[in-house]
Amino acid sequence: MFSPTFVILFIFTLSAAARLQGGQGQMQSRGATTIVGQIVSADSTRDVGFCLGAESNEDGAAVAIVLCGDSTPTFPNGNNTWVVPAAPLTGSITTFGNKCLDVTNGNAVNGQTLQIWTCTEGDTNQMFLATNNAQIQWVGTNFCVDLTNGDTTPGNLIQIWDCAVPDNSNPNQVWIV
Repeated sequence: MFSPTFVILFIFTLSAAARLQGGQGQMQSRGATTIVGQIVSADSTRDVGFCLGAESNEDGAAVAIVLCGDSTPTFPNGNNTWVVPAAPLTGSITTFGNKCLDVTNGNAVNGQTLQIWTCTEGDTNQMFLATNNAQIQWVGTNFCVDLTNGDTTPGNLIQIWDCAVPDNSNPNQVWIV
């Protein structure tokens, strides 16, 4: 597991690298407001990276942890590349071009799983804040994107949970974009 200091340093390094041409495992700037790349769990090890992955491009598809290098063993029709608002901006987190990370049914309860859904302008279920402290917070709530039980087994569903205080003190809620 990475220490908070390493995560912050890594995020700074990725921010500087955001101007690189994008590709699998690389970051790409889309203006000053978004970053294209993978969302990596701080629970990754030095040898194996774990990322958010979408099961497919269908509405209601699951969002789970997958191997960063190759998500196809877990989700053959999936994707693990996302467009994320640059910290500390608020907006939708998208994949497959027009699918957004979405809180299922807008249920604001610990353990509610995430899904992807066709992006809808102003849909509060699809609005997130990438914080300066490496959390991804559901806007207007105190819930953060959370790696369920800290389990990095590919296919483990991603949920929302009360945001850890102080920020980034729970590695299940630390995401490297």
